[in-house]
Amino acid sequence: MKTFHFITLSIVTVLLLTACVPAAAPTAAPVKVGSKDFTEELLLGEMYAQILKPTVSLSSAA
Repeated sequence: MKTFHFITLSIVTVLLLTACVPAAAPTAAPVKVGSKDFTEELLLGEMYAQILKPTVSLSSAA
């Protein structure tokens, strides 16, 4: 019974210690916003680009 408690306590301790380690910051690749060459698609592409611009790195696809 003591062995069981020791193993359980060891596992819980390891899990708690690993939860305290900060994770590496994710590095996101740039997002490409493209559209077809007609009015509605150009407008939608520009709208998406303007909405996404504050949150991600954009690469324009002409």
